[in-house]
Amino acid sequence: MGSRQHRTMSRAASAISLVVLLLASFGGPLASMAPAPAVVLEESIESMAASGRSSSKGFLTSAGTGSNSDVAYYTSVDDHQQGSVLGLMYTADVSYGGQTVSATCPVTAQLGACDAAIIGLNDDGTFAWGSALDASNAAVLSIDVAAGMGGEAFAGGEYLGNLVAGPFQTNSQNFEGFLVKTDPAGNWMWGVGYTTIDGGFGAQSTVTDVTMDMTGNHYATGYFIGETDFGGQSLNVSDLQAFVAKYTPSGMLDWVIALGGLNNDLGISLTTTQAGNVHLAMITNSATINAASTLYSLVGSQDVVLFDIDPSGAVLSMDGYGVPNEVTSVGALASNGQGDLFLGGSFKGTLSGTGWSISANQGKSDLYVMKRSASGSSDWAISGGSSENDTVSGLGITSTDDVVVSSTMRASGTFGSKVTLLSGGSDAVLLGITSSGSWDWAQRIASTQNDYAFDLAVNSTDEGIMVGGFGGSISQGTFSISPSGAIDGMSFGFDPAALVDSDADGVPDIRDNCPTVSNPGQGNTDFDTEGDACDSDDDNDGLTDSYPDL
Repeated sequence: MGSRQHRTMSRAASAISLVVLLLASFGGPLASMAPAPAVVLEESIESMAASGRSSSKGFLTSAGTGSNSDVAYYTSVDDHQQGSVLGLMYTADVSYGGQTVSATCPVTAQLGACDAAIIGLNDDGTFAWGSALDASNAAVLSIDVAAGMGGEAFAGGEYLGNLVAGPFQTNSQNFEGFLVKTDPAGNWMWGVGYTTIDGGFGAQSTVTDVTMDMTGNHYATGYFIGETDFGGQSLNVSDLQAFVAKYTPSGMLDWVIALGGLNNDLGISLTTTQAGNVHLAMITNSATINAASTLYSLVGSQDVVLFDIDPSGAVLSMDGYGVPNEVTSVGALASNGQGDLFLGGSFKGTLSGTGWSISANQGKSDLYVMKRSASGSSDWAISGGSSENDTVSGLGITSTDDVVVSSTMRASGTFGSKVTLLSGGSDAVLLGITSSGSWDWAQRIASTQNDYAFDLAVNSTDEGIMVGGFGGSISQGTFSISPSGAIDGMSFGFDPAALVDSDADGVPDIRDNCPTVSNPGQGNTDFDTEGDACDSDDDNDGLTDSYPDL
């Protein structure tokens, strides 16, 4: 769910051209296409675990290696009724809450973080369990997680070599997609490894996102080139194509379909509806795409295309968004109980839809969030950003259809009347949007170093959880965490209502001594209930500040 190491079109192209020599222990000489790193972390340093929490309405935890030359970061998160599941990438053994997952990947020096694990959290943020993939003869390039209603975890990603997860084992000399499933206690249940034959155009498959529906079916998307076996059914393409695959609760392939045109088409994000349909958000630079008796023609240099697919794998509809001569991307997709779709990503220029138009005017690429209502009568879109390139990494919907999104920002941001002031080299930022499509609040969760927000989820009780990495000490309310190195895995549980910041001074109203007047330093000379910025008598001497009063 969420950002899931979404690759851009240029990164997909580089995946086809790069050649990496891996260890002979993989079973023979390997010359394979190597994708760019799943995430770009400017520094490569990690730390020990720490935790701060007080109730199910909030927590702030970390997980790291204790070494100043290693990294650990959470890539994705999904919630269930008892807590949440997280995807973790790392370069050395990671400690979290008194537990440890081991690092086994033999090519860390060449690839960076190539170990992966699934971490289970209780609803109060305490660590429940952790299950590491055995990569002692493999490399894991990415991992994305989804949660079942009972707390089981479903994950997918990309690997090379001989990958083991309990009773499941898969082997490939190409970079291939994989799927694994755990029970609610983290025990491995089953897995699927994709295999691709090179037909002269390349051989690769990648899982970028996974999700589950209410009846326990499993869905995966990503992209592939060559003749790929998805677990009992093969598809053959000569250009990068997106796919959607459905698996039964026991892991058997139900169906798989390919989507795209005659250039590069990458499946990025999935969401399911209560009616049993699955929606796909894809990025493309194909000139045309034909599906559901509809022809989509490329608008920009890269567009976002959406598909509605029924439970049997039939494509019901297709639509897209683009800006002439510009790149439009998607980072997250979600749906509510009414079947409305919400998506976020990045764009340049002016992007338009039914009843709305937004322009990127903050700097480079701005982020956008849009709603596509099932009825088609209440669509909206909103944009914001900084002087740098910005995008949405995660998105969640509350029970009242308010929207919460996450982003990593490398400059101060503007979101309507709300602002975030850059604290470090990069900040993890959370943003709130009303159900009618207006910016409601903006809050950074940041240190003075590099911090990252990679995914976000909102559960059935409207509590949010953001995951990513952090490089310096962070305090949020009564919670605080500190790394011993540069980047640790970070998970932040929060009540979105508690992050409302009416005066945009970086201090949430719930903790602000001047909630409607900017007072970022929280100065309070007389130590009463009002800060100096809104106190008419700072020193409590009975003379108002407007009167000559020293």
